[in-house]
Amino acid sequence: MTAPRLDPDAFAAMNGRRSSRSSPTRAAIRKSVYGDTIAVTMSQHHFRSRPLTAATFAEVDPNKALQFYKDRLANAGTFTLPSSAM
Repeated sequence: MTAPRLDPDAFAAMNGRRSSRSSPTRAAIRKSVYGDTIAVTMSQHHFRSRPLTAATFAEVDPNKALQFYKDRLANAGTFTLPSSAM
């Protein structure tokens, strides 16, 4: 949390794991299509509820993600934690 950085090797590995788990025929499998449809419908078509496919993963910009992380998590001193976490 204190020193976020880009790691192109880790990003490529994550993409490799994702692509190895989802084959091109995934869309043809009824259970997958049904599950994806239910998830998207239950979330009222929220942007983040989309299934992670090659197309959606290709939209990820690592530099933009890192900047978002830095903007939101730069100062953990402002976080409020539940008392049970201490």
